Amino acid sequence: MKIRTIALIIAAATVVGLTAKTVKTTQKNLTPTKEAASLSTVKPETLVIDSVSPDSVVVRGFDKPLYSVKESFLVTNKYSRRITSVKLAIDYIDIADRTFHSRTVSVDCQIPAGATRQLSIKSFDLQKSYYYIRSRRPRAQSTPFQVAITVVSVTFDRK
Repeated sequence: MKIRTIALIIAAATVVGLTAKTVKTTQKNLTPTKEAASLSTVKPETLVIDSVSPDSVVVRGFDKPLYSVKESFLVTNKYSRRITSVKLAIDYIDIADRTFHSRTVSVDCQIPAGATRQLSIKSFDLQKSYYYIRSRRPRAQSTPFQVAITVVSVTFDRK
């Protein structure tokens, strides 16, 4: 009797499983995310230079006040072509000359030959407890820092 009940339950579960409504798991008209778009190959109309001459692209004028969510700086293009993106290595250094954070960022930009533009990036300081040593000194308890910025690579228009 028990075997017959178990067999009946299994048969009922199988029938329910076979007649269950199917769910379509694919979607149409999907668009790639920003991350996927940035992982694509270099466009044919651009030129990437990984060994940048220190005199050709100058980064200066860094600023990050205490409560800012962005860091800003000026980039000067001394090449004869328009820069379309810059890849920077940034080291954050405390007042005892110890590096406490490092990161590499890529910034899309449009800097004509011979021009200077201000660029901004999202701050590393999510808790808003650090300020750049040359920024306005805040009244609140906070930690000053310096930066060392190195240009890793530059992308140009081919034209």
